[in-house]
Amino acid sequence: MTSSLRPPTDRIDQQVIPLKRSGEVSNPTDIELFRAVRMLSVRVMSERKQRTKDLERKLELKIEKEWQRLVAAQQELREKREELKILQIRVNNRNADVNQNSKALRQQRTKLALPFSAINTRRRFFGDNTLDLPDSLASLTKKKSPFGWIRRNYH
Repeated sequence: MTSSLRPPTDRIDQQVIPLKRSGEVSNPTDIELFRAVRMLSVRVMSERKQRTKDLERKLELKIEKEWQRLVAAQQELREKREELKILQIRVNNRNADVNQNSKALRQQRTKLALPFSAINTRRRFFGDNTLDLPDSLASLTKKKSPFGWIRRNYH
């Protein structure tokens, strides 16, 4: 016994539109249907092509904008590197000047012939890093050195 839910296969075959292998349709109403389907498929294909072209155009514009942004960023990076080189040269020149000045100060200290411990003691007492002067010149400065008094009274 066959199920009532499922129609027999011969009825399904009768419902299918008979098409020939060459793509031609046997009935005139089927020809109109075939033409309508063909027109729709042509329209869908042209719309797809148009959408694809639009998307390609948008993508090309995005790529062009990104490229321009990258070129501008690269140019800015070059300029920053040039500025950095100039600043490094300036810093190196200043460091050379500072080294030369500190070398000159060291030479002046050795010329003044103050013992190193006396220089450190003066720094401990007065808390300054000024150039230490011998007692004969210390009287000319605002802060008087106690070493002359100590030397006179305790030696």
